[in-house]
Amino acid sequence: MNTTQAVAALALLAPLAAWATQPPLATPEQIHACLNRQDELREQRADVMRRIDAHEQRQDEVRSAITALDQARQRLEASDAQALKDHNLRVQQLNTEVQSLNQRGAQLRQEQAGYNQFASATNQRCGTLRYKMQDYYRVMNERAAQGKSD
Repeated sequence: MNTTQAVAALALLAPLAAWATQPPLATPEQIHACLNRQDELREQRADVMRRIDAHEQRQDEVRSAITALDQARQRLEASDAQALKDHNLRVQQLNTEVQSLNQRGAQLRQEQAGYNQFASATNQRCGTLRYKMQDYYRVMNERAAQGKSD
């Protein structure tokens, strides 16, 4: 065999070598599992985003209350002891709420990190699935019969 024939033989074998290293085709059960995980991810993401949005809204409300309290402070009379006492109490309440919001924000960041890890693991597991189209269509038909849509 000369060099040209050897190169031609290698060129013919290269696709076979690549095919041999590909993962096996997924079963319909694996396809179902991945699609179910995607459903879970969609629900989890919506839940996390709802809670983050509510948290951010409450932060905005507290910021507005702090601004209003600061404006009210400027109008206080130093001689009105009860008004000063009420103002200081409200400042303490807002400080407590800010601390609570900060703690809740840290919890939400941890929850979001957990979601991101779950999503990444799902993407790694399911993103490279190879399957027969007939299996995929069968799974999609079964999911449609169960009321699940994508």
